[in-house]
Amino acid sequence: MSTPHPNQLGVPPGPAADAKAFELARVWSSGGHQHYVLNVKPFDDPAVWGILALDVMKHAARAYQQLDGRSKEEAYKRILAGFMAEMQHPTEPL
Repeated sequence: MSTPHPNQLGVPPGPAADAKAFELARVWSSGGHQHYVLNVKPFDDPAVWGILALDVMKHAARAYQQLDGRSKEEAYKRILAGFMAEMQHPTEPL
């Protein structure tokens, strides 16, 4: 097993206690780029990733509320604005 990176996030308590849990995604920012590792095997239908993307956006909005007290609704609107901007003008091809 490799040594954890000093900026690596921890495993939440639920999955840490569940021997059948599995990681779905890991995203890193490095050198001005995002680096992704995805585990798509568990899901036959790619639509699951659309649901997961929106769930991540909701969790991020709540995290901003906890971080600095901003409205989770306003944070979610800004996240959606970024999502739509990326949809309309992709920063990288499909």
